Amino acid sequence: MTRTAAVRRTFAQIAASNPCLVCGQAACCTYLLLARTRPRTFGDLDRLRRVIQFADIVLLAQPSGRWQILLHRACRRLDQAKALCTVRGDSRHPLTCRAYSPYDCWYRCTFASAASENHACVDADAFERLLPRFVFDEADRLVAWPAWRVVRAVVETKAGAASAPPDAPNDVPPAGGADFLPCSGCAAPCCDELSFPVPPLLDRARVEFCRYATGFPGVSFAWTDGASARLVVRGTCRHFGRESRRCRVHGTARRPKQCEFLNPWRCESRPGLSVGRRRSVRLDGPDAFDAFAAAIEYDEQGRVRRLPSAASLLAVPRAVGAASPKGR
Repeated sequence: MTRTAAVRRTFAQIAASNPCLVCGQAACCTYLLLARTRPRTFGDLDRLRRVIQFADIVLLAQPSGRWQILLHRACRRLDQAKALCTVRGDSRHPLTCRAYSPYDCWYRCTFASAASENHACVDADAFERLLPRFVFDEADRLVAWPAWRVVRAVVETKAGAASAPPDAPNDVPPAGGADFLPCSGCAAPCCDELSFPVPPLLDRARVEFCRYATGFPGVSFAWTDGASARLVVRGTCRHFGRESRRCRVHGTARRPKQCEFLNPWRCESRPGLSVGRRRSVRLDGPDAFDAFAAAIEYDEQGRVRRLPSAASLLAVPRAVGAASPKGR
């Protein structure tokens, strides 16, 4: 990444300005960081392979071996024509955004190019081209990975998009009888959404991050009694057949092993498969999340004292209640 010499400004000029007003990218409003991971095994890498198949998901690779999972969608609050926040300065502006320093903006330097000496934005096709370069030992532990120059070269080389296999007829056995499986007749939410755990909501800062996240289209906040929270991202896997409601790469090497060996009786995407369940609720969008946030009690230092129950949120507009497996 090169530095342009076209503009020169003094310290005082920069201090008197607001970089957000002249950014033009608004990457902090179009990229949502969902998770960080450092793959160490075949299974870790296979999970990344599954995630990157979903719509609008991007992987950010780093030379250190750390990967970040991001959603690439514009926040509902963003005026995309002006690249400016529409709720800046009022109570709907999340604290996460208000407290973020534009002078040390990670987004602006990271997304200025597809790849640099510090990062590479990897899409599904680039990830598939990189996979043969990872090496594992006899215990499936990762022992070698592509050189950074190779990663950059793969990302910067635009290959033709792989053609999607034709949609196949749905040959899942019908529900009922001894052959019944939970997948029978299922709407396949595991192919229509991804779920990411949220750190325990211990203080206002973590709550405000969830408020920021639910501003992105298709992102819901799932709350389970017992202080378990997740961000659920709606976005269909590119291998999922809309007509057949089944995987178009089933039985091929292109299907992630995490999908192939999913235990349908313990499927987290489909509620109601276990006895002994905790109540959960899913809040869709920032307005629904605000009802959750308004019911939280804090101490004088901003630490959470009490969180609302899922049952108490069922009356909130755009709230969907469900039962989730106990302890999951």
